[in-house]
Amino acid sequence: MYVVVYKGSVVLGIIPWNNKYIMDVMRARHNETIEIPYIEPAASQFPYQVNADCIIYPAEEDRSSNVNPLIEYYYGPTWEFLETKVIAHYEVVPHTLEYAKYNYKAKAADLRYKQEIANTSVTVNGIDHEIETDRLSRTKFIEKLSISSNESINWKFKDSWQIITKADIQIIVDKIDEHVQGAFDAEYALSLLINQSQSFIDLLAIEALNIPEDVI
Repeated sequence: MYVVVYKGSVVLGIIPWNNKYIMDVMRARHNETIEIPYIEPAASQFPYQVNADCIIYPAEEDRSSNVNPLIEYYYGPTWEFLETKVIAHYEVVPHTLEYAKYNYKAKAADLRYKQEIANTSVTVNGIDHEIETDRLSRTKFIEKLSISSNESINWKFKDSWQIITKADIQIIVDKIDEHVQGAFDAEYALSLLINQSQSFIDLLAIEALNIPEDVI
């Protein structure tokens, strides 16, 4: 990975070697026409002196791996120039509490959606079936409620065919609704806790955001 230094300042990076991209950016942003090889130069040729104003350095990033993106973000970089490379240093900075709450609510919504479409099971006339609970599958069952009460239809479940009646379809729809509502109720409970949080410590204590999706 590399950075482009122009007139003493980093103007592009950290990027892989791409001669066309570097030349295009230098021309468009800095009105500087440069020529660099298509093939990445050997390590011994770096720092690569393009001209009197432009040098390409190998680059490294210095980022803490111990960062919680829900409440923190990387600020920077600040550039450290060494003889043979440039190091990009990033500081870990806390979000505002309100922005952190927004992140937690987004995480809660994501967990809810995964649980919402995670399927459920239903027993129809003594036979257990796994029922898909995504929105398209739910609509298919709801549409079939239009059949008459004395009518039956052939239905292909994930595991087998079965003849089902309007009453059977209603059982399935009710089971799906219970499953989906449970996912929304769980998200609502988390949202209340998030809204009540007065600090990052309160947010970090909301353990439900850190447990597997199938447990929520």
